[in-house]
Amino acid sequence: MIKIYEAANGVEAQLILNLFNQANIQGRIDGKYLQGGIGELQPSGFVSIWVDDEDIINAKEILRQWDAKETINLDAMIDK
Repeated sequence: MIKIYEAANGVEAQLILNLFNQANIQGRIDGKYLQGGIGELQPSGFVSIWVDDEDIINAKEILRQWDAKETINLDAMIDK
């Protein structure tokens, strides 16, 4: 597995992972529960998303669309 994204928080990470899952990309979130352990300071760099090596190209395209605030086209990535 490869770390592909550092999310701002657990909610953003879960939204992105849901998009990945809709495109048949399996992944995981690391660090989601570390946010509560740092008190009132704004956490950063703790929550990351990991995907399998073979899914990296499709995952990067989804992230590109996410960052550009484009409509995310999952149809092109879903195996039919």
